[in-house]
Order: sequence, then structure tokens, then C-alpha cells
Amino acid sequence: MGRVGYVREVRDDATLMLSDGRCARVAASCLLQPECGDRVALIELAGGEAFVQSILERDAARPANLQIPGAQRVTLSAHQLVLAASDSLQMHSLRDIEVAAAAGVVGITAPHVSVTAVESIIQSTKQYLASIGTYALQVSGLLRLHGQQAIVTAQQDIKIDAERISVG
Repeated sequence: MGRVGYVREVRDDATLMLSDGRCARVAASCLLQPECGDRVALIELAGGEAFVQSILERDAARPANLQIPGAQRVTLSAHQLVLAASDSLQMHSLRDIEVAAAAGVVGITAPHVSVTAVESIIQSTKQYLASIGTYALQVSGLLRLHGQQAIVTAQQDIKIDAERISVG
């Protein structure tokens, strides 16, 4: 028999206290994580066990968090997948984040791109092409450039300034 209730307290990811004092578990199919004050659809099983099947109403100002109780992994699969946000999009992980395209292009387009690595950045590619207005590189230790051939050209000046210069 289906009933309606209100969430009074969220005890953990899968257990709720309802406004009438009963406890209910969150059904695995209820992807929207219940919050206090939500109006919810309940399913009651024989023996008094209750499950929140879905969220019927929520204050529009409250955030919506998707979650599957007990799931260790969630996969979204489709021919095309679009994540869109009108203000900002964030990805967080305590471990790894991987972006891969087996064929095609991984593109990043923005007025400003910031990359910070605490320990190292490793790049490996067949070709590296860049077109830059101004490029300033400051290295606190060793800067090593090596290639089978190397060409340095300038339309006006090339300046080499060091305490000692070795050629050859």
C-alpha cells in the first residue's frame, strides 16, 4: 500500500526518520537523496518495513544530490552523454580522475585554464604544437632542452646571459 510522508531526520545514507516517528529505508531506485522536509512516497511491506520510493516535493532552494544507497560504482552509459551547468561544473575525487577518448579529441576551451600539480606533470606525445602570444618559463632547478636537431630563431635579438656559457 502506498503512502505519503515527510522526512524529519536523515540518519545515514539509507535510513530516515519520518514525521510520524517511523523509520524508513531509502529504496535503491530512489536516486534523489532524501533531505529533511521532503514529501516522499512510501511503500510499506508486510511486517511494517517501509521504503521511500521517491521524492514527491522539495523546497526549490535546496540542493539535489543523486545517490544509490549501497552502490560502490555507478555507470552512466549512452551513445552521447552531456553534463551541463549554467554556472559551474565541478568534479571531485579523493583518488584518481581520468578523462580518455580512445579516438577523437579531448578539448578544453576557456578564457583561462589553470593546472596545478603538487608533485609532477608528465606529458608524452608524438607531436606537440603550440601557438602562444607570450611564453614565460621560470625554472628553479635544471632546465634541459634536448633534441636530435634544435633550432632557435628570432626576428630581432637572441640574448644569452649567464655566469658561464659553454658551446660545443
